Amino acid sequence: MAKAEWTVRAGNSDRQIPATPGPVPLKWASDAATGAPRYIHDPDIVSAAASAVCPGCGSKLWTVLAGQPQRVRPTAHFRHVAGTPRTACVVVAARLAASHRLVSLGYIDLPRRRVTAVSTGFSGEGYEGWGEEPAQRVRISDVRMVDPAAAELTLDDGRTILVDLTGERVEGEAGRAVITINLSDPALAELDVDELRARLRLLPPASWCSHWRDRELTSQARSRAADQARQALDAWTDEDEAGFQAQLPPGTDPEATATMRRETLLHRTVKSILEDARRIRAPGLHVAMQRDAPDGYGDGWDDHRVEILWWSAPAELSFEAVELERRLGHIVPDVVGRLAEPRPRILGGMATRVQRGDDEDEDEQHDEFPAHWSEAVLIEVAVTHKVDEEKLRKIRQIDLPTLEIDLGSMGGRLTLDGLRKLVVDGTDGKQWLHHPALRTRRAVLRYKLREHAEVLAYQAHIRAHRLERLLETPSSQWAQRYLLALRAFCDGNIRIERLRKKEGRLRRRRHHRPEVAAGWDLTTGGGRADPMTRACV
Repeated sequence: MAKAEWTVRAGNSDRQIPATPGPVPLKWASDAATGAPRYIHDPDIVSAAASAVCPGCGSKLWTVLAGQPQRVRPTAHFRHVAGTPRTACVVVAARLAASHRLVSLGYIDLPRRRVTAVSTGFSGEGYEGWGEEPAQRVRISDVRMVDPAAAELTLDDGRTILVDLTGERVEGEAGRAVITINLSDPALAELDVDELRARLRLLPPASWCSHWRDRELTSQARSRAADQARQALDAWTDEDEAGFQAQLPPGTDPEATATMRRETLLHRTVKSILEDARRIRAPGLHVAMQRDAPDGYGDGWDDHRVEILWWSAPAELSFEAVELERRLGHIVPDVVGRLAEPRPRILGGMATRVQRGDDEDEDEQHDEFPAHWSEAVLIEVAVTHKVDEEKLRKIRQIDLPTLEIDLGSMGGRLTLDGLRKLVVDGTDGKQWLHHPALRTRRAVLRYKLREHAEVLAYQAHIRAHRLERLLETPSSQWAQRYLLALRAFCDGNIRIERLRKKEGRLRRRRHHRPEVAAGWDLTTGGGRADPMTRACV
């Protein structure tokens, strides 16, 4: 190991060094010729072959009882010239002694360096990332005191570390490794070499003020923080933001812009997930139709009800191709998935429930008319705006199965992994806006409901009840009803004839014809009126 060349410059530190709290013997000094640390019992000091100066104030020191370590009071020490101010000298000497011991140890344990960064998402929430250099033990080839408050360590690989010995520094110099260790205990100045060795093993751990790799670690931390925000679906790349701004209408309200940005991100992410996965778990289909007993059914049957249900299990749909925002007719679906062959069949179950007051009967059976899925499935992604009635009408005209994924109904904060599971493997938040199979099933259920024995009993009762009421109606009431209907019919014809006359006059004026044409009957409108109408007039 190369010998350390100590260059201690007194009084050039801008830090306030605290005064010694009591009389502490000064057992360490600097060699007047080389600046190297000198202990009071060093042979050259004992033999007076070397002279010593104070590492704090630079004044010449005298030796007292040098080479006699057995005495305690008074103990061996260096002494200033009478009248020399020396309030900080003991602290500087303590640091000099500790630094000397670092050289003799030959290594230093560097702590872990961790740099953090925060990325703010669309929602205003911050996401933290970090870059880290692990703790390590490094070998020291040289140590020199830069000033009374700092030492510079040279490592065996040529790198240097500035050690702040006050333990108070917070920030270091950019591009330079700086650590802080609290070596301001004046008691270190009176310890011998062996005692220093034991004491330094119990020193408080070093703390980084700056590191060689701080720029690289900061870049890594920022990248991880931005990735955390993107994983939480709360941010996107700079390229995505530039594309969004290019399509943003000028003068858009900032709050609306934030909502649009979030919607665009979720839409884009869902489409990308489906494009990569090429499969989706679709919820089952469901149709229910019911028939209540008619009003006035009587005989205690007012609370009777017949209900027929049809349903199918959730389906695993695989796509051979996924197209994003491709125009179909008058609409542009978010996703068009073309099903891989062979297309799955739609199999379901059917149940009939008959409720008679508190009693309920249920009969369940398998679907009797299985069908295949269509060639394509449309998928709409809803965040804050769902499919409106106009678009739904156009979807029905195309008559393709259309599935809506409602992300706005999902509680809590979405993550990229959670959204992928929801879109591909889940059924929550999904509903069928339109499906051709439902139309067929409704027709089947309507027929079965109409032919059900309980409904037929309703109808038979209604017919019997109606015939009974018809027979009980007196003839005078029927005559009155007939006259009222005939008068309404005649009034309607009169209004029609008046409109025809008015329209004829307007047409003749536009063509400059005589007001009354030859053979035109003003009373009957040219004989076009119904004989019944003329009779009423």
